[in-house]
Amino acid sequence: MIVRYNRLVAGLMALFCGVNLVLGIWLVLLTRNFNVSLVIGVILIVITVGYWTRPYFHVEANQVVLPALYGPVKRNFPYQSLRIEEGRLLAVSNGIPQRLPIRRWLSHTEDWAQLEQRVKQEHFDNL
Repeated sequence: MIVRYNRLVAGLMALFCGVNLVLGIWLVLLTRNFNVSLVIGVILIVITVGYWTRPYFHVEANQVVLPALYGPVKRNFPYQSLRIEEGRLLAVSNGIPQRLPIRRWLSHTEDWAQLEQRVKQEHFDNL
């Protein structure tokens, strides 16, 4: 199962990046000097594109895969079962829960709801 980034967070980030870029261009035109705000604006827009196009994480049969926003790097978190506590995903291995760097507010709302259903179903299947 693939969980995407929250579209609201990505939209707000795109808005702020656009404002930063416009203000940076305006400042360059006013002062006739290069401003680092342009570079920051471009970098933030590239990051924002990743939020729109890349998945946040994958839940596979026995591991959670957290890919990097850009590049081939992936972090794998093996598990025997999953739990959700306080909007955080936990991978349980050998009875020891491990908090994963995954938060509900950064996840797509519908994808997170499907993940919660899957975690509840697995919990009931294991009883």
